[in-house]
Amino acid sequence: MSRPRILQRRIWVRDLVAVFVLIGPTILVAGSEAADGERVVQREMSPERLGISLRTAGLAARAELLSVTAVNGAATAPIEVVGAQQSQFAPPAILLAQAEGGPAPDSPEARYEAAFEAMMQDLSNPERSFEFAEAAVEVGDVRGAIAALERILLLNPNLPNIALELGILYQRVGNNALAAQYLEQALTAEQVPEPIRQRAEDMLAVAEAAVSRHQFHGSLFAGMRFETNSNAAPEGVRLAGQPDLRPDEPERDDISGLGSAALEYDYLLDSQAGNAIETNALLFAQRYARSQELDTELVDIDVGPRLHLGRIASPLISVRPFARAAYVRLDDETYLWRYGGGVEAEKTLSPRLFADGSLAVVYQDFSDTEEEPFASDRSGVQVEADAGLAYLLRATTTLSGRLDYTRRDADEGFEAFHAVGLTLAATERYNGPFQIVDEPWSATLSGSVEYSTYDDPDPQIDPDEEQEDWRFDVALTNSIPLTQSLSFVTTGRYTNVESTLPNEEYDNFALTLGVGWRF
Repeated sequence: MSRPRILQRRIWVRDLVAVFVLIGPTILVAGSEAADGERVVQREMSPERLGISLRTAGLAARAELLSVTAVNGAATAPIEVVGAQQSQFAPPAILLAQAEGGPAPDSPEARYEAAFEAMMQDLSNPERSFEFAEAAVEVGDVRGAIAALERILLLNPNLPNIALELGILYQRVGNNALAAQYLEQALTAEQVPEPIRQRAEDMLAVAEAAVSRHQFHGSLFAGMRFETNSNAAPEGVRLAGQPDLRPDEPERDDISGLGSAALEYDYLLDSQAGNAIETNALLFAQRYARSQELDTELVDIDVGPRLHLGRIASPLISVRPFARAAYVRLDDETYLWRYGGGVEAEKTLSPRLFADGSLAVVYQDFSDTEEEPFASDRSGVQVEADAGLAYLLRATTTLSGRLDYTRRDADEGFEAFHAVGLTLAATERYNGPFQIVDEPWSATLSGSVEYSTYDDPDPQIDPDEEQEDWRFDVALTNSIPLTQSLSFVTTGRYTNVESTLPNEEYDNFALTLGVGWRF
């Protein structure tokens, strides 16, 4: 069914899934990729492209894991996969000096940096790994110490003192299941000294009492957003191929309140590898002061087994098939149901490099509403694929990139499209000008570009011109830790869309302020 789109222009739901996922003091923005979840790069989304990959934990979360465990690429998965509390995903509680002079030569931070670089240059040397573990514990980087000690055990499994320390450190980060595994390893080693045996037995009793098959963690966010063009008003419109006309509605600045919850429940299977049934739920709501036709509520749920392949103590790859369903309300009316499934995978490529990707097929069932009376034209099957890399440049800097592809079939050819996008981001943890808690601040600079092309011209706009869009986004996010689990977040984002149809061209600046809490 065609419609007069000069009157019923496609409404772009602003940042429909702008879910801020707290990973320690770093805020990960689970937008069109999301997560983790949830990626660092948040992209505003049109309703017809909703859920390009709504994951509550994505590349950015893995990048943060990599940045604190990259000293042992094989150690990334165990910290995550055995159902530990969310605190396991937090960056290390260190404040590496980032002032012009850098850390003092004899400071713990300087020793940490030097030990890290020395270990990375000689990963097969257990002495270098042990020196880094000592330095990491001194500055509070427990997860980095864990990774270094695990590397030592990979080289020589019969070291009960190292297994004991790993068990204790895993208890400190809340991972009692893996703590128990290492404590048992310490007790079964050959020629265990009596002091080590006694301590391992005591700690094992504590760890076994705390282990549960049921693990639950997540994050909450609440904030306000100001936008200069909340309704995505174009500079001009075209009707039936006629010369461009003045838009029927000017740009509208607006303020909105938004809140989100990213929740994960894991049921641990009877497996030393940490395999689990993983269920993610993403809840989001946004309410505008003036643009009430854009008021949005979203519920997205996926469930599936996460399987870790490779060595039991440190698997190198995880695979997760999943089923997914999502529901969206727009302006207090049912707008979209999504059903489908897919598979995602995560793999450590090297001590500094991590990769992940996903493939999903969903059916999108759009409902006509008062504001969008022809939304059902967009109904159809959508294929979504993405792949990303995260690279640990140094102890406090992570670079990431992501490619994504979307193919949507629709009831009307002018609503069917192919889209390909690229996102690049850099995250830096740094010593802020003032400290509230002993946690580093973090900043993320990101940029993305997306090209989309539609199958057929829309006869109501221009029967001879197929729609092609270029979308550009630049964003800067800064996170200030208020407590170990609470952060104040500021994000500025500029969006510009160029199109062969003036009806779809617009730009917008958005400023978001809010508070995120992880548990």
